[in-house]
Amino acid sequence: MIFNFISNSLQVQLLVFKLKKAVMCKLIYYEGIKMKFLPLKTMILCFILPPVFYAATIYSSNKYFISDYEAKIKNILLINSAEIYAGKITLENALEKNIVNFTNKDFLLKKDLLNIEVLVADKSGTILYPVSAFSENRLEQGFKLSSSAVAKANFEILEKGLETKVNVTISNTLRFITALFYFSIAFFAFILRFIKARNLYLQYENQRLEQIKKLEQEEQTYKNMLLELENEKKNLSSKISSLREKYSETRSSEEEMLDEIISLEEKLQTLNDSQTHKEQEINELREKLEELEKKKNVVHRKKDFDFLSKRFETLYKNVIMSKKAYEGFGELDEDLQIKAEELIHLLNNEPENVIIKRKVFSGKKSKNTSFEVIFGYNGRLYFSKNKDNKTKIVLIGTKNTQHKDMDYLHNL
Repeated sequence: MIFNFISNSLQVQLLVFKLKKAVMCKLIYYEGIKMKFLPLKTMILCFILPPVFYAATIYSSNKYFISDYEAKIKNILLINSAEIYAGKITLENALEKNIVNFTNKDFLLKKDLLNIEVLVADKSGTILYPVSAFSENRLEQGFKLSSSAVAKANFEILEKGLETKVNVTISNTLRFITALFYFSIAFFAFILRFIKARNLYLQYENQRLEQIKKLEQEEQTYKNMLLELENEKKNLSSKISSLREKYSETRSSEEEMLDEIISLEEKLQTLNDSQTHKEQEINELREKLEELEKKKNVVHRKKDFDFLSKRFETLYKNVIMSKKAYEGFGELDEDLQIKAEELIHLLNNEPENVIIKRKVFSGKKSKNTSFEVIFGYNGRLYFSKNKDNKTKIVLIGTKNTQHKDMDYLHNL
């Protein structure tokens, strides 16, 4: 009966353990699955943002190029104004020459990255560039007219004023380069995000495999325990069966069987008592170990205190360190200890060069004066002068312990 109870208990524990294993594996698996798929948000952004940036760039660039080239064309229209006013060249010819020279020299236009259309007309609406039928007629007449007549005609047109319209369009080549640029950035961003997601997935997968392996080992342990118990249960069952057979034959056999059962129950109780006793011993040993650790720390601090006191008494003859100062020095980190020892060295050799922050009146009765010195920005050292004009370091601390240190000084 007892072994049936223990066996059933172990079977329940094994069932719970299997459920726990299955749930844990599923959770870790689903976490890994979430990392396995492509990062959808990044993929959507990588497909949506490049066309948006491309359209915005083309639109803004087109507006910029139109205003920029319109200003440039207006600046070069009358670059050879001296020849125009002297009648050496007709206005139409000068405009065509200047615009053609500009388009041949401009990098973007020369490489066919931009397409430009220029329209120059006078106030009456007569088109001067590109050359119209009227302008061609004037050009032919210009070869026949004298310089003064050409100059007069040029002056009359310029006096009315010129109107310039410039239209710039981005070529397919530049559009392709822009699109390729944005899609390349999006592609590389997506690849980097994909690699990161893949690495995270592999990490989760490794964790999942480790957890499954650990759980399988524990499961096997439980199975072995259950198997041993089942074997022992079979042995005991066979014994009980034989005892029952004997009981049917004689009453003494029944008593023996009862004694055997009682003995087994006593063994089980003994095992439970032994386990409880062992647990108590473990707790006692743990407490003793903690006490030994505390004693070890106390001994270690005492050794550090003795070493520091011998070292400071040997190195700094003009400085007297209090026990509280040694304790405060020992609680500092390594960097602040170095800064504090630099200050102690200065107090020992050149006390007049020490920069004092303020005076602190310590003691309720004597009102002794102590001086506060800062080191390493966060460190605080308090010292006073004794009758032999030696420096007595009363306390060493930090900004965090300043309130507690002040209470200690005032209560001296």
